[in-house]
Amino acid sequence: MQSVIDVVRKLRNKHTRPVKTPIKEITIVHGDESFLADISNQLQEYVAEECNVMNIVVCSDVLKFSKLKAVPDWSVLGKRLGKKMGLVAKSIGALQQDELIRVRDVGSVEIEGETISTSEMKILTEFVRPEEFSESELDADGDGEVLVIADLRVSEAMLDARTAREVINRVQKLRKSSGIQIADSIKVYAEVKQGSTACFERVIHGNSEAIAEAFGSQLTLGAFEGDKVEGAVFAETHVLDIGLGEDTVELELVIQKLSMS
Repeated sequence: MQSVIDVVRKLRNKHTRPVKTPIKEITIVHGDESFLADISNQLQEYVAEECNVMNIVVCSDVLKFSKLKAVPDWSVLGKRLGKKMGLVAKSIGALQQDELIRVRDVGSVEIEGETISTSEMKILTEFVRPEEFSESELDADGDGEVLVIADLRVSEAMLDARTAREVINRVQKLRKSSGIQIADSIKVYAEVKQGSTACFERVIHGNSEAIAEAFGSQLTLGAFEGDKVEGAVFAETHVLDIGLGEDTVELELVIQKLSMS
């Protein structure tokens, strides 16, 4: 599981994709069904949260998205084979896909009169990108055993989900710093001080279910009109990224505590 998270982080760094920007989908490719079962069941939510991924797909067919490649371990085989090493290394590199699958399953292969075990060579999984995708749209990496394919295409809806998540995080931090307990009923207001009100309204309407679940009620768009009573009303101003471009909105977020736990 940690290997998957590490590979996703590596892909994010490669494509300069910050964690706060969600990835549309990752496909986890591994030949071990039990490994994939763990990801699909109890670990899927954790991996999705850690990686900020909207959807996770698992696949046990390692050749569906990739090809196998064998690389000899020169430090081990060189000592054992001596001058014969060059010829054996060339033969290892020429092994075909069906042969590599058999080697991986059996654990060894006969080459030039020598028995070469999988501990003396590495069988790597290399991603084969479909022709209709560019590297910036679909990329993959792995650790030799697990291959993670990331759909890096960005949509407006994905970025809206990112902004909504940031609003939720800001409100929850203000809630905590203000001493408001989870059991307290609250009402949240958001007023756009600067930037596109229409874009922010689109964010809130498109993610209303997640926001209502986080706050216990829908967020109210617009200014808080009541009296800012000390100990009951708390406000902060934040600037958040929004949309596909480099636009931002400046918001005043207000929490009104309605009841006490």
